[in-house]
Amino acid sequence: MNNSIALICDDNYVMPTIVTLQSVKDSYKGGKSIDVYICTFGLTPNNCDKLLRLSSGLFNVEIKTCKLQDFGRYLDRINQKTHVTPTSLIKFELPNILRDVDVLLYLDSDIIVKGNLEELFNIDISNKYLAAAPEIWSNLNKYWANNDYSLENSFYFNSGVLLYNLKRMREDNIPEKLWAQKIENSKDVTKKTMDQDSLNDVCAKETLILPIKWNFNTAFSNKNVIRLDVLNEILKASYLSHEELVEDARILHYVGKEDKPWKYSSANCVEYWEQSYKKAGLELQNLDRTSVKHGLGWYINIICKQCRDKGFIYTLRYLFYKVKTIK
Repeated sequence: MNNSIALICDDNYVMPTIVTLQSVKDSYKGGKSIDVYICTFGLTPNNCDKLLRLSSGLFNVEIKTCKLQDFGRYLDRINQKTHVTPTSLIKFELPNILRDVDVLLYLDSDIIVKGNLEELFNIDISNKYLAAAPEIWSNLNKYWANNDYSLENSFYFNSGVLLYNLKRMREDNIPEKLWAQKIENSKDVTKKTMDQDSLNDVCAKETLILPIKWNFNTAFSNKNVIRLDVLNEILKASYLSHEELVEDARILHYVGKEDKPWKYSSANCVEYWEQSYKKAGLELQNLDRTSVKHGLGWYINIICKQCRDKGFIYTLRYLFYKVKTIK
């Protein structure tokens, strides 16, 4: 059987999706064909053509258009403000959309693949719903709050790279459970993500923990963002430098709002994204990018928000950590 990959896309994300797929094509060294499914609520004919033109050789691209009205009974009960659109909730329905696929790799479109995916496809998840890498920010928040931040006792995964066992998810009716959990979570102000909290609530206990190299947040390449000793402690790893982290990464994930390389030339690991962008036949001068700069007011707002959301003691620990990190 072919290997299968799915991405979710709308008209605003076609270019980043093309760049992600270009990186997949450039890095893949497996012998099997890859079936790529672009799942969407609708794309213009021109954008469909751009994506379908990526098909070549072992790389087969197909567009799966979902009917928005089929999701209506769920979406009408979800009222959530976030920078992530409800399009991402298509993740819940992938077991039903791709009924002929048993194992599927889902990728967000703010990703660059720089390692051979065949190794990931060969991971055995026959007794799990998913395989996913940890969301390190969640562990860092617990570290700053002086709570248990170990992966074993508080595993919470990032939903940007998911190796799905679609067969078992269909058997256990996981899509319906995900929608029910999402509707419940939409009433909880602490559940701020569009899809990630619900996926964790339903699937985390039946998820195989992947090494961080399979979903590496590019922010962690910056030594001023995370201390290497803390990251090693969380991961039970022994990386010697932030450069080694990046070199070891198989998948780079441009997670943060200010780390989108098509918007900001200052994004961490921007050179890897630019390489795939140019290989896709696109011109850097066509990008309308800026560089992120923060003034004093931005830092004051961050501190005030931390105090308001997490409390004074948490904020003190956070500031102490940041001072030590920058040093």
